[in-house]
Amino acid sequence: MSVHLFGIRHHGVGSARSLLQALADLQPDCILIEGPPEANELIPLVVNAETEPPVAILVYNPDAPQRAAWYPMAIYSPEWQAMIYAMQNNVAVQFMDLPQKHMLALEHELPPAGDLPISEEQDTDAPPDNLYEFEAFDPLQMLAEVAGETDGESWWNRVVEESRSSAEIFHAIHESMTTLREQPRPAPEWFERREALREAWMRKTIRAAEKTYERVAVVCGAWHTPALENRKNAKADNDLVKGLANVKTVATIAPWTYSRIGRDGGYGAGVVSPGWYHHLWETTPDDVPARWLGRVAALLRGEGLLASTAQVIDAVRLSEMLALIRGRSTGLGELNEASVAVLCAGQTEPLALIRRKLIIGERIGSVPPDAPAVPLQRDLTAQQKRLRLKLSPDGMTLDLDLRQPNDLARSQLFHRLNLLQIHWATTGENTVNAKGTFHEYWDVRWMPELDISTIEASIWGSTVKSATAAYARHQAGEAQQLSAVTRLLTAVLLAALPDPLDDLLRRLSDIASLTHDMHDLMAAAPPLVDTLRYGDVRGTDVSMVAPVLENVVLRVCIGLYRACINIDHDAAALLNAKIIALESALNIAQNAELLKRWHGSLNTLANSDAAHP
Repeated sequence: MSVHLFGIRHHGVGSARSLLQALADLQPDCILIEGPPEANELIPLVVNAETEPPVAILVYNPDAPQRAAWYPMAIYSPEWQAMIYAMQNNVAVQFMDLPQKHMLALEHELPPAGDLPISEEQDTDAPPDNLYEFEAFDPLQMLAEVAGETDGESWWNRVVEESRSSAEIFHAIHESMTTLREQPRPAPEWFERREALREAWMRKTIRAAEKTYERVAVVCGAWHTPALENRKNAKADNDLVKGLANVKTVATIAPWTYSRIGRDGGYGAGVVSPGWYHHLWETTPDDVPARWLGRVAALLRGEGLLASTAQVIDAVRLSEMLALIRGRSTGLGELNEASVAVLCAGQTEPLALIRRKLIIGERIGSVPPDAPAVPLQRDLTAQQKRLRLKLSPDGMTLDLDLRQPNDLARSQLFHRLNLLQIHWATTGENTVNAKGTFHEYWDVRWMPELDISTIEASIWGSTVKSATAAYARHQAGEAQQLSAVTRLLTAVLLAALPDPLDDLLRRLSDIASLTHDMHDLMAAAPPLVDTLRYGDVRGTDVSMVAPVLENVVLRVCIGLYRACINIDHDAAALLNAKIIALESALNIAQNAELLKRWHGSLNTLANSDAAHP
C-alpha cells in the first residue's frame, strides 16, 4: 500500500499536464481529490460527454441557499483531468475535503464579513482580501522572492504553468511548501482552526483509502501536502473532527465562465489568465507564440484595427528575442510586449480588449439537461412554462397588455428578473405610446450566461419572488442616495413585491430626513410619481408613497432658491434640467396642492435677481 501526494495549483495548466504524466506512471487504483464529498455522486455527471467546461460544483444549504460553496473547474484544471483519468481508466475516485455540511455550519465562527457566502475553496491557498480582513499569506510570492523575483504570479506561470515540467516537479513543490509552512503565517484563530479541521478530515479519508487500495493518488492544493504526509496520529484527527455541527446540503453542477474563474471575478483560488491557460492547454509548445499572436491579430482586425500577417511574424520574432535576452521561454509577458510594440503600434489601450477577450476569455460552459437544478432554476423554469415563454437565443419583441392576467404576470416576472440582474428581457422605461400605459414592450433573448446569473442569484432565495424580495431589501440597506432608493421602490412595485415595501419606505424616509443634497431630492421625485402612476395601472396599493412624495417636494420647494444662487453656468444647466423633469412629473401626479407650492417656488426664483439667470 502506498500513498502519493500531488500538490497542484487549482486551475494550473502545467500542474494538470504534470499530474497526468504522474498518474500514467503510477497507475493508481484510487484517486482522492480536494473537494466536497457531497459531490461524489456527481463525478460521472461532471465528466459526462455532454458537460463542457468551465463548470462549477455547487453545494448549498436548501434551507438557506445563500449559504453556498462553489468549486469551478476548467478543462485544464488538475482536478478535472484527474476525474477524466479515473473514469477513462476505471479507477475509483472521490473527493476528500471536509464536507460542506460542516464547513457551512462553521460559518458562525467567522467575523462579520463571514456573513457573506463562502465561495469556491477560497481558503485553499490564501483567502481573498474582500472577504477576510487579514493579510493573505501568498506562498507563490514568497517563493518568487526567494528566487530573486518580485511577482509571484508571473514567476509561477513561467516555472510551472508555461513550462513542460515532468512529474518530478511535485517533489520540488512539496519540499518548497514544507519549508514555507515552517514560517509564521499571519492568520486569525478561526482561520487556522478551519484549516486544521480540513486537513484532519483529508488525512482521515486517506487512511480509509489505504485500507482498501494499493496505490492511492492524492490531488490537492500544494499548500496542504506537507500536512497530509504524516498520518500516524489517527486518534488526534478523529477527536478534532468529532461532533462537528452540520447543516443539510445539496450538490449540483452549473455552467461557469472564464471571467469568473479569473481572479478579477472575485473567486478564490482563481487565476489571472484563464483564457491564456486554455491556449497553453490546447496548443503544442512550439506553436504557442505564433498561434497566440495570430489570435491577437484576428481580434484587432475584427475591431477595425490594422494587423497584418507580416506584423504577426515580426511580433513572434520580437517575443522570442525578448525571451532569449531574459533567459526564459516565451511567455505571456513577452507576447503582450510584442503585441503592443508591433500589432498595436506602441499603444497600450488595445491591451484591455486583448485581456478581456483572450487572456481572460469569454468561454461559457454547459451541463447536461439532467443535471440537478438549484431551486431558483426550477422555479424559473416552472414560471417560464406556465407563462408560455420560450428560452431562445433568438431575439423577439413582446407587446404585453397589462390588462391581461398572463401578460401582467409576464411583466412582473421580467421586472423581478431584472432586479436580480438576470436580464432575460430588457426595456427602457415603461413603454408608453398611443396605446397608453397599459402596454409594455420587451426585447426577449435567453443567452447561456443567464444560467450562471440564475445560479448566482440563488443565494438570495429559492423562488424568483423570495429571491427578488431579499435582494431588494439588501440593495435598500446598501443605498446611500435618495434617488437610488426611489428607483428601487419603482422597480419593486413594477415587480409586484409587497414584502420589501415597508423596508424600502423606512429607508426612503430615513435618507430623505437626513439628505441636504438638492440634486438628489429633485432626482427622487419623478420615480416616486412613476411609482404612484404605474401602481395604479397594476392595481397595487401605493397610497403609502404619496406622503413621501409630498415630503420630498416640499423640501425641494424650501431649498430650491438657495440652491440656485451663487452657482456657475454648468451647475445652473444641471439644475434647470432637474427643474424641467420635476415640473413634468408633478403635472402627471395631478396633485393641486403640490403644484401650487412648486409653482410658488418657481415664481420666487424667476423674480429674484440673485438667482442664476
